[in-house]
This record gives sequence, C-alpha cells and structure tokens, in this order.
Amino acid sequence: MNVDTLSERLLDLAREHGVPGGQFALRHDGATHTVLFGEEEAGSGRPVREDSKFPTGSITKTFTAALAMVLVDEGDLDLDLPLADQLPDLRVPDASFGEKQTLRQLLSHSSGLPPGRDSDDLAETTRRRYLADCARMRPIPECGSSFSYSNIGYVVTGFLVEHVARMDWREALETILLTPLGVEPAYITPPAGRPHVPGHAARAAGASALPVRQTLPGSKRPRARSH
Repeated sequence: MNVDTLSERLLDLAREHGVPGGQFALRHDGATHTVLFGEEEAGSGRPVREDSKFPTGSITKTFTAALAMVLVDEGDLDLDLPLADQLPDLRVPDASFGEKQTLRQLLSHSSGLPPGRDSDDLAETTRRRYLADCARMRPIPECGSSFSYSNIGYVVTGFLVEHVARMDWREALETILLTPLGVEPAYITPPAGRPHVPGHAARAAGASALPVRQTLPGSKRPRARSH
C-alpha cells in the first residue's frame, strides 16, 4: 500500500472538485492507513485533524429505524397496521395518506411519500400540522411496491415513536435504544450540539467552496445527520 500515492491522488481529486478538506481511512491487510488534507472550513486556516468531526448524511435514519423496531418487538408498534390506526393525527379531512400505508413501508422507503420539504417552511411547524400536511399528500401510484427515498417518511416515523413512547424523539432514542447499548450520542444540532466541520457548497463548477451551516427544524431530527 503506497500511502504517498494515495495521498497525492486524493489531493488531486480534492482540487479538481473544490473540496476544501477531508479525511480518508483505508483498512488493508490488518493496517489502517489515514490521509488528512486541507482545512476544516474554507479560509479558516484550521487544518483537518484525525479527530475532526465530519457529519454523516442521514445516518440518524438507521437509529430511528432501530428504535421503531424495538417498539415493534415490545408490541407498542405494528409493522403492517395502517399508519392512521397508530397515529391519529393522520386522520384529517381529504386525507390521501395513512389509511393504507404502514410502518414497514416508511422504514423501507416504499410508502410513496416524496423526498422532502424545505427546512425554512418547517421552522415553526407543529407535529399536528406537519402530519396533517402529510396526510393530504398523494402517494405515488406504486406505493408499497416501489422504492422512493423519502426524508418525510422518517419524520413521520419519528412522530409515531413519540406518540406511542409518550416522550420526545431524542429522549426516546436515548432511553430505549442508546443508553442500554452503552452508546453515547453525538448531535450536531441544539440542544447539546457538538462542534463539527461545516458542510460546503459551490455555486458553479470550479467556483470556490463556501461554508454552509446546518439548519434543521426539530421536526426533521429523526431523519437528520450525526457524527
């Protein structure tokens, strides 16, 4: 394993795609090879370190799904019961979603819900209003038989967990799943958000990358990012 060649190649790719900094680790033949490059934040002068915390996109869905399955195992949730039977806030006038869709479909991204909604529209949204909006969404015709990635589906799952557990999603996650496993959570959003490397975006190919701050309304936490 030629780490120098790997490092040079990684730097070339970073320059080509405007990536300001990163970590790369490769496990090979019993040894771990690590390459670090660039800055934590473009223009900050802070070099990327081995302990720099990079958020991992949507890994929270894994924990939300595991939490839901614990509640299924305990008999508090049913994988195949219609969602509206388990989450009354989905029963609203003109509802199209919830009467046939199930938790199994939410967890497998086959409920027919769209990918997501803009965070700015959700900053002050209550659970009841969010679920009422979801109930009025028209699922894609292939609901139940086709994969369609949906952040909304995991937000609904989080609300379902809150309803049956009678506690906030984060409290339920820690009390029911993480603490018994001895897992210490690491959040990037308040409360108790930990310092982390910001994301970056470029407006056009070849343009300089600009830091992007994480904005996440409370309603989206069950599908969010962790590190």
